[in-house]
Amino acid sequence: MAIFGLYLLSIVCFGLTLRPNKKENTFLDKNFSNSIRTLFIFFIILSHIVGFYISKYEGVLSNELYLFRNFMGQIIVTPFFFISGFGIFEAYKRKGNDYNKEIFFNHFLKILLFTTICLVPYLIYDLVVYGPKPFYHYLLCPFGITSLGNEHWFIFAILFVYLLTFFIGLFIKNNIFIKLVLITAGCIGYIIVCVILGLESYFYNTIIAFPLGAIVSIFKNKIILLLRKAPVAIATLAISIILYSLSTYLDWKGLMPDHIDYFLRNVFFVIGLVSFSRLFTAKASILQYFGINSWPLYLLHMLPILLFRELIPNHSAFYVTCFFVSLLLTIPFSILFNLISKKVFIKKRSMETLEARNEKTN
Repeated sequence: MAIFGLYLLSIVCFGLTLRPNKKENTFLDKNFSNSIRTLFIFFIILSHIVGFYISKYEGVLSNELYLFRNFMGQIIVTPFFFISGFGIFEAYKRKGNDYNKEIFFNHFLKILLFTTICLVPYLIYDLVVYGPKPFYHYLLCPFGITSLGNEHWFIFAILFVYLLTFFIGLFIKNNIFIKLVLITAGCIGYIIVCVILGLESYFYNTIIAFPLGAIVSIFKNKIILLLRKAPVAIATLAISIILYSLSTYLDWKGLMPDHIDYFLRNVFFVIGLVSFSRLFTAKASILQYFGINSWPLYLLHMLPILLFRELIPNHSAFYVTCFFVSLLLTIPFSILFNLISKKVFIKKRSMETLEARNEKTN
């Protein structure tokens, strides 16, 4: 009951307002993207709380939550890949291939550093509870290859797409379409390797949303023209929800292979999200904050689950405690990360921009 209430609360706090001017040439703006990140990171946290505590739920609302959790599945991760792909290609369009350096430094290395910092409390917990592990286990944790109790597969996948995009940018300077094709091929290759290695499907079944984000960025103007009128956007949103639901139903009935189902659900979800963003915007300050700082929130949310799962027997108290402790843990780490960003990453970006201007002047 309590956890479903938190789902509803997160939706209400989303702070949706009708987009005042449907003719404006935008969608997936920063405010909307940050709010979407927060909404779905809340879903991820609450889904993991459920998964680590009990498998059966009491009451009608809890049953509905169980159905919603199964209905969404791994698609709750899709927005993060999609927004990353969309944002990177929007930056490519604005800055050209000069942005490629920023992908390595301000995406790959930044994520790697912040992940390493967030793993420190997990390391302490793991040493106290389980004792020392081989050194290579700790060495591979920041890359998402091993885990100390944290969620790790997404770390590996997002680092992979950043590194893939960076290396492709080294060789393909100006043709954004070839970049898209090669990134898509790289993601498909990643999926094939994961299947061959016998990894769980959650390692790979949403990564295709990254090139989907790139596609939406490349064809942004045409999509805006298509969805300019509200009835068209509403109809597109409704159709995407229906098709998403149909694909999920066929998968539940065993009538569609899992990998095809997830590909279609990624596509339908992205179409629905884009249509939704043409109708609404969102500016709630609390969701802006956690959207900007969604990475430490994602990395740290498993810590209270590990700490409290044996200490709090009451379902509702466990749900609420883990959820809000996750939010509180995020704040000091976010402050630290913002300081590091200003001192290291933003400063370096400014220096590179100045150097680029000087080169053009000369």
